[in-house]
Amino acid sequence: MKPKVILIVLIFSTGYLKAQTIDELKAETIDELKAENQVLKDSIANTTKLVDAISTLNNRLNRDFDGDKKERVQLGLSFAYGELTKDDLPRYKLPSINPVDSLLAYQQLDGRFILVSTTMTVTPFLYSDWISTTRSNIKAETKNRKLKKVGLWILENSGVSVNINFLEIATGSSQQSFNQIVEGGIGYSIRLNKNIYWSLSRELKFLNSLNDNFVEGKPIYVNGNKIGSIDEIDTGDQDYYHNKTLLHWSTRLIVNF
Repeated sequence: MKPKVILIVLIFSTGYLKAQTIDELKAETIDELKAENQVLKDSIANTTKLVDAISTLNNRLNRDFDGDKKERVQLGLSFAYGELTKDDLPRYKLPSINPVDSLLAYQQLDGRFILVSTTMTVTPFLYSDWISTTRSNIKAETKNRKLKKVGLWILENSGVSVNINFLEIATGSSQQSFNQIVEGGIGYSIRLNKNIYWSLSRELKFLNSLNDNFVEGKPIYVNGNKIGSIDEIDTGDQDYYHNKTLLHWSTRLIVNF
């Protein structure tokens, strides 16, 4: 009878532990969902505040302009796709320590990303009197009339965009990050309608990178001891890390408020 009793106890104990494990996993999943839901709520609230702030700033920026000319300087949100240049892509990598041999290894990053930014557009010739006069003086019989009108439209709606990126989503992974340092750029913009602009910009990106004297395939020593994880190095320690400056192009859709 004793073996049967032991077997019953083992089965009961195993079932109890499994049930307990499942309950713990469910609790962890619920906690994770609650945390993600709170992050989403906070993001929506912060975005709403940002839109309100941008609208207020637009009113202040344009108070010195009359009529439609108030649209010459606008603030808005923009959504961009960016790619590092071919020269900088090989430098866009993260260090790690191989757990097998404790040697330095590098992970090549994708170099493509989605950006969310605050953007200022300046369209200096928008609603200019001389453009309106020139357009009205183009007669129906004027040679290349349509081409000239297209040229005037492009000139009137062209401008400069300046953007600061605050959210980056890597396309090669599910990672997303809010920028801790100022990244952004300047570019050409064109107004498509009252609230929508398109731009092509040249931008700066910064990467906290290991100093060049640390060679892949070699160990790293901290205080004379070989490290087993890259996390053992303080990223703020300038004896090991430095900010690397990279360049990329981005194309973006700008929405003004």
